[in-house]
Amino acid sequence: MTLDGRYPVALLPVRLETRFAGSLLRVRIFPDEIFANTHEPGLTPEESADGDAYVAAMKAGADAERSAWGQLAARWTAPRAAFIAQAAAAGSTLARAESWTRAAEATLPSQWLVRAYQNGIAFTVTSGPVRQPLRRPPRPTRSRWPTG
Repeated sequence: MTLDGRYPVALLPVRLETRFAGSLLRVRIFPDEIFANTHEPGLTPEESADGDAYVAAMKAGADAERSAWGQLAARWTAPRAAFIAQAAAAGSTLARAESWTRAAEATLPSQWLVRAYQNGIAFTVTSGPVRQPLRRPPRPTRSRWPTG
């Protein structure tokens, strides 16, 4: 098998677990944190208010916008602040009441290819389809948390 230069390749960390079942080698592949998509769509009331303040500062001039961006990024982290600013500037009405509404989902390839070598001979197996989306625990379900 050769790689085609027209397509990008990224080798990202995964955790591998292997075991033998008789003469059969079993491989389990676990995604690392880099695969986790934790983005929460929609804005909480606090994010919405901060986004509106940022949009107002944009209209007030460059210095006000720079200051408002610094406050937004300090409170929400730069990636989330960018989403808040973009959603507020676009007039998004997508909202959510809770700050955490869904489990992280792993963004994975559609299949895995495993290659093993023994005595100079290559053995290659392609996995079945990877379940999409693959949710990573924990999930934000109140009933799963102990009470009292």
